[in-house]
Amino acid sequence: MRLLEVAIVAALALCAAACDRLEAFNDTADQAVAVIDQGIEDIRAESTAWRSVLQRVADELPAEVGELIRNDAQNLVSRSVATTGVEFRCNSDFLAHRAASALGRLKAKVLGQTPPPLPPAFCQVTPDAIDLKVDPASWSKLVLSGYDLDHKDADGNYFAMEFVGADGKTTLIGNQRIGRTTHYQATVNLGEFARQLHADGVSKIRVNWGRHHDGYPQVVVLPWEPARRTVKVGVGNTTWHPQHQKGDKDFYLHKKGRYARVKLHGELTLDRHRRKLLSRVYMNAKELHRDHTEASGWSPVQTAYTAPLGWRIESASPSGTSSADVRVHGRDASAGRSYRRANGEPVQRFTIWVDRKGDDIGNYTRVEARWNPVSVSLVQEQPEWMR
Repeated sequence: MRLLEVAIVAALALCAAACDRLEAFNDTADQAVAVIDQGIEDIRAESTAWRSVLQRVADELPAEVGELIRNDAQNLVSRSVATTGVEFRCNSDFLAHRAASALGRLKAKVLGQTPPPLPPAFCQVTPDAIDLKVDPASWSKLVLSGYDLDHKDADGNYFAMEFVGADGKTTLIGNQRIGRTTHYQATVNLGEFARQLHADGVSKIRVNWGRHHDGYPQVVVLPWEPARRTVKVGVGNTTWHPQHQKGDKDFYLHKKGRYARVKLHGELTLDRHRRKLLSRVYMNAKELHRDHTEASGWSPVQTAYTAPLGWRIESASPSGTSSADVRVHGRDASAGRSYRRANGEPVQRFTIWVDRKGDDIGNYTRVEARWNPVSVSLVQEQPEWMR
């Protein structure tokens, strides 16, 4: 009986001690939670004071709180103080919200709960869009600014970057392309991706963390589309002396009934690379009597217009061939007779000189083509990086 009484007294004593410890633990946890809750409230009330509030929370946590929790609190302060320098782009409101979230996780630990991993937070991405119409050198890197960019997800992985095609298909960017400079800045090397972005029809580049991308940055990729423009080109006049073919060099057309048949052509065409607008004229003048003196031939090809570097000619209007077939004699053959062409043709008018006193071919017989102004439609060529 005596032993039983002793055992009961001992058990009651142990129970009392345990209750005292539990009560002390609860008191410590309550004090820590109160300090943290006040910190969260103060940050929400005055966002610019977030840094001093974090330090105050770390200093005011009860001494009896676990060493791990005290270390977490002090690390939170240290990491926050380290976010200095021109490369840090987040504003105080962003940092205040992040500080409050971190204190919420600290509170969960005090209460013995296991909070989920705190995801990285992003406040700025530079550039905010990738434009394939500009030189890739201007967007060869993507800089992400934020907080806790070095946090890992539940699987132990850092945030990843991926390409998203117009069809929704994704392609992961290799981790070796991501430079994690600090916990508040990361740089993604996009060099040499320009051709792939175009060929694969990538519509955006986005962040993926914890197997999802909702709420994380997405950078739009603007597709390359050729620019177009139209220029008005004045071609001017082309004069051509055809070469001697047969007979003597003298057209003898001043007597009644003596004629020469004259065939004329004017051509405006594009070269095979569609970078130049080319012009040339043709004249065939043939005496229809006596020794059938004849001059004939095409002028050398002339460049009427050259597209600027990086552009090609999509169309030119008017273009093609203008022609005339006439008979001349007497004064019509010597005075410079003009023949207008129909509207919409490349040649506005032909003017010819055929006969005068003495030899004509080589110094007098000629044609002048007056060209209509040409509307040239230009289209931008694919840049070198796309080929």
